[in-house]
Amino acid sequence: MKNLNTLKTRCLKKEGKKMFVRLNRALKKAAQTCSEPDIHQMRVAVKKWRALLALTAFAGHGAKQKKFAKPYRKLFSVSGNIRDAQVHALFLQDHHLTAKLQPYLQNLKQEEENSKQMLKAKYRLFKEKTPVGKRIKQLNFLLSKITPAEVAAYTARCIAKAKKRIAGSYTNEEELHQLRKLLKQWQYNAALLQSCGFQQSGGQQLIDFLIPFNELLGKWQDSTVAIDYLNELQNGEQQATISPKTFSKLYAEIAKVKATQQQSIMAALPNLNALFAKMEQQHE
Repeated sequence: MKNLNTLKTRCLKKEGKKMFVRLNRALKKAAQTCSEPDIHQMRVAVKKWRALLALTAFAGHGAKQKKFAKPYRKLFSVSGNIRDAQVHALFLQDHHLTAKLQPYLQNLKQEEENSKQMLKAKYRLFKEKTPVGKRIKQLNFLLSKITPAEVAAYTARCIAKAKKRIAGSYTNEEELHQLRKLLKQWQYNAALLQSCGFQQSGGQQLIDFLIPFNELLGKWQDSTVAIDYLNELQNGEQQATISPKTFSKLYAEIAKVKATQQQSIMAALPNLNALFAKMEQQHE
């Protein structure tokens, strides 16, 4: 059993190193091109990295995750501004009201360009301050603390936190946002742990549920971002870039899409709770 656990840990270290290499490649490419696909891939890589750090911090009983992740968090934050503007603009470019939205789209483009310049500047500082070899050594130390017992405890904690978020999601959108973040992080870690042979309650059934559900939550988040942009527009200096009639039509259409997505999410939450109950029975 000890040898088996050693092999699992070795696998985690190998996969963690590959993840770290992919992360830094994605950061470099995103900073160079700032294209929508590259920004998206960079953000996925950072999310997987942060998910792994959250797992290692849990296994290490309070390891210094925040200090380790801080350089990436800054880049992730700036890239989020780019991504939000890009997603919103892409949505509007395919919209039947596009011809009436050109001044607004130009403002979005300028906002995106400003964020791109900020990302490039922060990446130059990031390169100067981040020794790769030291990061990998730190990562291996953290990964060495992950054991089957810690994985079981991590799964139990995720279930408890998710159930709490689900209960609040019916009346509070912020709780649904937090649930989305938790489930996405859990999805990444569950897939990684399974690939390295760690047994988890729920197993493939959990991953099969989380993947499409998280995609639905992601689309709901995109709709939320679009509405947030329009709310800022209505309350800001750029209000004149869209006529009141066009604004009302656009807002109503996006709100309708978001409401439909949210109904689908709420309909799936009881199934998620049922899966959690089954997983808890397996663990007993």
